Amino acid sequence: MRDRLPDAEMQLDRRGAQQLTRLHGEATQYSETAAKSQQTVKAGQAEQARRVRTAARFPELHETDTKARPARSTLNTSPTA
Repeated sequence: MRDRLPDAEMQLDRRGAQQLTRLHGEATQYSETAAKSQQTVKAGQAEQARRVRTAARFPELHETDTKARPARSTLNTSPTA
């Protein structure tokens, strides 16, 4: 049946297949990016939970860590850190 189609229709069909392939690739890339973002969020939530537990069990340690955190963040401003 395809051999009966004029060239213009075959080109449209070919372009449609190329566009579908490109869009599928983009969707795959976005899915991978979303999965990485979810991992980052989970790691942040786990860190927050650890800080809450530390604050409850060791208030002095939490206080020291909280005061030291802004100083540590200014030390890591270089692009290689």
